[in-house]
Amino acid sequence: PIPCVPWQSQTSGQYQRRVHYGATVKKTDIIRKSLNPKWRRCFVFEVKEADEKSDAIDFTIFDYDVASADDIIGKTRILITSMWDIYNSKNEPMIEGWFDLTKKKAKGIFQGAIKVLIAISPNEKFKFSRSSQHQAYRIVKNIAEVSKLNEINLEFENPDEPEVFNALVVTWNVGNEAPPDTLKILQDRSQEFELIVIGVQECEYVTENDPETNDKVSCDNAWTKTIIKSVGDDYSIVTHQRLGEMKLTLLVKKQERTRLTRFQTGSVACGVGNVMTNKGALGVAFHWDDTSVCFINCHLAAHQGMVKERNENYHRICTNTKIGQGSLGFLHQYHYVVWMGDLNYRLDFGEQGKLKEPSSKDFNAIVDLIKAKEYEKLFDKDQLSKQIKEQVAWQDFKEGKSDFSPTFKVLKGKNMQYDTKRSAAWCDRVLWKENKKQSLTQVFLKSDESINTSDHKPVYSHLQIPYCPIFENQLEDKESFKICFEELKGEGLRSLDVGGKSDPYLLVICPSLFFKDGRTGTKLKTLDPEWSDLFINVAANNPLMIKNQILIFKAMDYDGADHIDDLIGTQCYH
Repeated sequence: PIPCVPWQSQTSGQYQRRVHYGATVKKTDIIRKSLNPKWRRCFVFEVKEADEKSDAIDFTIFDYDVASADDIIGKTRILITSMWDIYNSKNEPMIEGWFDLTKKKAKGIFQGAIKVLIAISPNEKFKFSRSSQHQAYRIVKNIAEVSKLNEINLEFENPDEPEVFNALVVTWNVGNEAPPDTLKILQDRSQEFELIVIGVQECEYVTENDPETNDKVSCDNAWTKTIIKSVGDDYSIVTHQRLGEMKLTLLVKKQERTRLTRFQTGSVACGVGNVMTNKGALGVAFHWDDTSVCFINCHLAAHQGMVKERNENYHRICTNTKIGQGSLGFLHQYHYVVWMGDLNYRLDFGEQGKLKEPSSKDFNAIVDLIKAKEYEKLFDKDQLSKQIKEQVAWQDFKEGKSDFSPTFKVLKGKNMQYDTKRSAAWCDRVLWKENKKQSLTQVFLKSDESINTSDHKPVYSHLQIPYCPIFENQLEDKESFKICFEELKGEGLRSLDVGGKSDPYLLVICPSLFFKDGRTGTKLKTLDPEWSDLFINVAANNPLMIKNQILIFKAMDYDGADHIDDLIGTQCYH
């Protein structure tokens, strides 16, 4: 049997890779001055029947230094015990995926990952083919559960029925009060969800005081302990972020951990002066196999009449949360964007207008509709739904039906009694945006009314998110490709120059697919440009891999060589 290992990487610098199988070490050549080095190499390790089978292959990544010892950038270990268990002379088990780099004595995950495909074969002339790519994907999905060879499905799946992973999304304004020791909505979930994402706001409560200063100690450790105690041993925390009193925690089932790669995080403040962190957002993005997902947790401007300010918070978060590639914004870079948080949108009900407090007449009318469970009559007055409908903000976002009582503003310690000083509202929301033709499915959207430590109730949702397997960029039996864009034109573009016109050109961006961005010529003094055909060389020749990418189109206004060009607008296409 011959373990075969081809690979590439996403890191930076001048790197050499060393691959260890047992006592055998093999090295790549050195790639200089590259942010995304690629090796067209396949390492072969010969293993005789009498040899002891190693249970892992180790990868070490070095930064090449001419005058001194090479620095270790990171390491990763890939277990192959299950591959040996199912190997025989008729089967060629394979695994493939992006694996994050780690470093001893370092906390968290390093920026960078390596893509590895490993196979065990008795055939000395074995080659990786397109069909073997899919076999690799199917086996890596099931390998933790495999006990017999016939349990492995190596067939192509129906493209109209994509595989999905199950995510539990939770948002809760904790109200700066200590929560229960365990959260019921997180318990006994290991059979339902591969991923759990928890976004909280106003989560800063007293756990203990510093004996010297008497200042309260941050509850961050206490909160993560509550989460771990609630979810049990089946999950591990992948990332945990905080901004002011907001926190965003991502957990994954331990057996699925290697499927999450290419992590990116970001945050932005939206409080007073756009500096204070009592309002703002946290974000985390990653790939599940070859599907990109971004989760945002936010806390927007409060009070009844602050709709404009909430919309401004939304736009600031979209443009200033630096996740992903440059200044593109996260809305268009990922296959799916899931947005949760205390969005603070209220109900425009009765005669309250912009007043903070409702009249007793309006308050009683709202409560009567809640008791009668006539939620749709109330939701017709929902400020957020109006913003989406009128495309003022949250364009292209979708939301499930809130078939439960408003989650704000309830009296602490009471059983669903509302505070007369505020109108009840669905402030706590879960929305999503799809940049892919395959739709995300919301299985349920619920509220946990049993928790009464806060003036908000937790909201949680089960989302089924379609994902795509990892396909190799290059196929030996294919020539290189170009993408041709024909009949490129714009209509009614924004005017950004004196005289009511613009000088527009178009950028076409796909970092994982193009060697460099595509750019049209500039059309002068027009809002309805027509550009010549655009041809872009593609850094891949596998149609399956190409089909899964997102193209980002940026219309720009040219301002001359000595000025920064202005953005007219952005759109994506899958």
